[in-house]
Amino acid sequence: MLNKELFKEKLDTWYPIIEPLFDNGTMDQIYEKLKFDGERGKKIVPKSDFTYRCFKETPTDKVKVVLLGMCPYHTIIKGTYVADGLALSCSNHKDYLAPSLEKYYEALAIEFPQVDIEKSGDLKYLADQGVLLLNSALTTERDKAGAHQELWFPFTKFLFEEYLGRWDIPVILLGQEAQKFSKFLSPMQWNFSLEHPSFAARNKVVWTTNGTFKKVNKILKDLGKGEINWVLEEAPF
Repeated sequence: MLNKELFKEKLDTWYPIIEPLFDNGTMDQIYEKLKFDGERGKKIVPKSDFTYRCFKETPTDKVKVVLLGMCPYHTIIKGTYVADGLALSCSNHKDYLAPSLEKYYEALAIEFPQVDIEKSGDLKYLADQGVLLLNSALTTERDKAGAHQELWFPFTKFLFEEYLGRWDIPVILLGQEAQKFSKFLSPMQWNFSLEHPSFAARNKVVWTTNGTFKKVNKILKDLGKGEINWVLEEAPF
């Protein structure tokens, strides 16, 4: 049985919310599978220190928006894991921008044409503003996208049922796996369902957002929460 005390620091303010999953055995089941795969020589991404990073970067009382993706990037490039614990983010590689993130910035340039966008691989700037950059599965197997979707489903379902499925938290669901969680949202909740940008990357087309990021900012403004700066402005030389 897992020692739940070891997860207090990792989960930070989210620990009291997630603690029942340790008590009912859900987390034991997840870690038994991860341990089994690891012992068989399978690489699990991201590195364990980054698994719960999104919760550390965005405390419970700071959440304004949820951006729910599918799973961490499953690639390891030159020995370095691309996934860094935040959905779409790839800060471990200074000179590399994941194709999904490229499409994200391409779409933002359309929504916010007046801004000279700095294409950063690190989306911590969004997490710091209250965007919970959550994946529906917190781990996956190297070179096998979606391998742990079923494994983490009870965990993510619980999160929405117990905390995130609130009317005052807009949710952006990226792709079919993320959209499975729409049924756990409040009937009054703002739900923006989009294709995952990886689809646009694979098919070499523009990722269509239908003005979602501007719409979310309008909601936040009406709620008196303050808008999100979805893009970083490129510093002038």
